[in-house]
Amino acid sequence: MAARRPLVLVNGRRQQLPAGDRLPGAAVDLTGMVTADAGLVVPTDSVRDGMGKLQAQLQARSGRNLIVDGRYDLWYEGTSWSTSGYGGATMLRLAFFTASATVSRQAFAIGEIPVASAAFYPRTVFVGGSGGASHVILSHRLENVLSVAGRTVTISFYARSPQALKIALELQQLFGIGGSASEFMPIAAIPLTTDWQRYVFTAQFPSAAGKAVGPGDSWNVTLWLSSGPDFAARSSYIGVQSGTIDVACMQMEFGSVATVFDESLNYQDACTAVGWYYQNYSGYWVLSSQPYTANINTHEVPRMREPVSVIQAPNSGTGASWLVAVRSGLTTLRQSGVHSVDSAGTLILDSRL
Repeated sequence: MAARRPLVLVNGRRQQLPAGDRLPGAAVDLTGMVTADAGLVVPTDSVRDGMGKLQAQLQARSGRNLIVDGRYDLWYEGTSWSTSGYGGATMLRLAFFTASATVSRQAFAIGEIPVASAAFYPRTVFVGGSGGASHVILSHRLENVLSVAGRTVTISFYARSPQALKIALELQQLFGIGGSASEFMPIAAIPLTTDWQRYVFTAQFPSAAGKAVGPGDSWNVTLWLSSGPDFAARSSYIGVQSGTIDVACMQMEFGSVATVFDESLNYQDACTAVGWYYQNYSGYWVLSSQPYTANINTHEVPRMREPVSVIQAPNSGTGASWLVAVRSGLTTLRQSGVHSVDSAGTLILDSRL
């Protein structure tokens, strides 16, 4: 059927609306508008569908990325590291066994990827080993395994490699000390190209019904860069690899649609990743986003979404006990159980998983 314009009266005669003319006050019928689809608006969308997508994006805009610092803005501990654990990108964990790897901070050129606010990305240069348990992985580890149990999520990230390498995506549920056995969900092996590409995957975390949860539970988003045969299935059979892999703008959100990367200001992520507790003049412990240099009793607390709170602390760290509140209750940490304590009484607690 040919496209037709509305009928109108022109000089008392009925005819189609002249080309280029508009009806004053014309409204769009929004009956049945769907606001659950936050996907990108495409040219084939109707006005109603396009408005529905925009509304869904606005509703989901604030804090929708479940990954803490998925833009890799925070590098509190340096710009590179070559040991398993945390060391540079504050919320990104490196792990390797019978292999070697170095992660370093790289800077984006303006317009290099379609995320205008992204400034840095981690580059991993690694050599895989031939042992059965050999591996090289990067992971984001987040507290509270129950927060995602049974939920559908969409993971998206950018990646590239100058070599013909693959990267494997895996989701994990860890139920903590004394909890149920961990669940490992291999998602896909991804052949990388030399140019930045955005990769999108949708998956569902298993239900936690009937599971036992202990202290230290978490859910993890893991990227396998190399894997020995013991982890072949979990790493989607990428095998032993060596080379260079870049990743950027990691995002995980609830639902089955990948929205544009959340470019919200990173102040909330900065406070989530690292905070400083200090004792004010009234004797209360106060959380700040910056160190409080006017008082020696300043306590830097790298932490996850559920913060560690310093309840009591002495003026000196030598041989002292520190009463700390965590999600599972109160616990006492002595000097041997904390990240570091200096002679001035500055306590650093590391609650990253």
